[in-house]
Amino acid sequence: MKIELAKAQFQDNTRVFSQLVKKFGMRVLKAQGAFIRTAARSSIKKSRSKKLGTKSRPSEPGKPPRGHGRQTLKKSIIFASDKQTNTVVVGPQLVFGRVKTGSGKTVPNVLEFGGKSTRVSYVKKGGKPTRKVRRVTIKARPYMRPALIMGLYDLRRKWETVK
Repeated sequence: MKIELAKAQFQDNTRVFSQLVKKFGMRVLKAQGAFIRTAARSSIKKSRSKKLGTKSRPSEPGKPPRGHGRQTLKKSIIFASDKQTNTVVVGPQLVFGRVKTGSGKTVPNVLEFGGKSTRVSYVKKGGKPTRKVRRVTIKARPYMRPALIMGLYDLRRKWETVK
């Protein structure tokens, strides 16, 4: 008899939960997407050089990458939601089509997970600029995964307020 009662309560809770998702789900998911986007963007700090005219150092491996110049990576992090499938996608958007590395991965992917890339620099030798190509290994500098973890903790709090 107790099992039947438990099953009935479980089915009632499932019905109530599905009604909550239908009623408040997209609102919560959109808020969650915005939260994760903001957390990822705020983890990318602007790079500062100590002296005028000197180059700044890259971030430490395991820490979020530093932004340079126009903050392209930081500005490219967006979120989009789909009402039909009740999903939200958060991440860097590909910009300008030239963000591929030598390994075929995108620059945001190499920064997040690490990998190999091609570094191209121009060096003046005898008054004539020479193109210098070098393969480099970049250690992971995650910025989306920590934002997602923060978002999961925040999601729990948001779902509790929906009830």
